[in-house]
Formats: sequence, structure tokens, C-alpha cells
Amino acid sequence: MRKITFFLAFCLALSSCTNEEKSLDIALQGTWNMTEIQGSLSKPTTYEYGKILWVFDLNQKKLTITNTIKGLISTGNGFSNNETGVYFFTIEEENEEKILVVGDRKGKISLLEDTLKINYGLEFDDVLYILKR
Repeated sequence: MRKITFFLAFCLALSSCTNEEKSLDIALQGTWNMTEIQGSLSKPTTYEYGKILWVFDLNQKKLTITNTIKGLISTGNGFSNNETGVYFFTIEEENEEKILVVGDRKGKISLLEDTLKINYGLEFDDVLYILKR
């Protein structure tokens, strides 16, 4: 009886991930190029492919940022300033929207083909990141 209970619990755990969650994970996994940052009070800043890379490792829940822009001054704010480093993340769901959480930063994920947008509250004087494959 215990084996059957364990097997049923195992099957339930496997089925708890929806196809939508799995497809987001598959689509998000890998390397993304930061192409634009929009701030509500400033003009959009665009970047060349390969200058700022975000690499998502969904298995280890790590985001590795490589920023090769010369003259970048480290502010100690790390992730918020796209500083080179490794950051741990989670993906949560709020109001049926996927949210990328890195430290105390929460951004709404929008993924369309080869474009990833992460909105940290552009409408509230924060930023919107636009990344492409």
C-alpha cells in the first residue's frame, strides 16, 4: 500500500507543472542579449548585441550577467545596474502573470518569440528591459 501511495504522490508532483510553465522555462533557458533599457523619465538606451548578456540556467535558478561595456562603474547595486555577476532568481506567478524575482526586484515577464521583456514598473518610474536572442 505504501508503494502505491508513494507512486501516486510522485505522479502528482510530476504533473503539478503546467505546460505553460514548462514552455516558459524552455523558452527562457539560455543566452539573451540586452538590446534596450527604457526608463519612464529618460530616453531609451540601446546596446549592441553581445555587450550585455544574460544567461538563464533554469536548473540551478541562476542568472549570469556579462557586461562588457567599457567604463562601467561598479555601484554595488549589482543586478539593478546589469553588473557582471551571478544572481539567483525565482519565477513566481501573480495575477496570472509570470514574475522574475532577483533579490528584492520583481519584474513582469513578457516573452514573444525571440524578444524577452522584463518590466520592473516602467509606469512607476522604474525600467523595462528588452532582450533578444
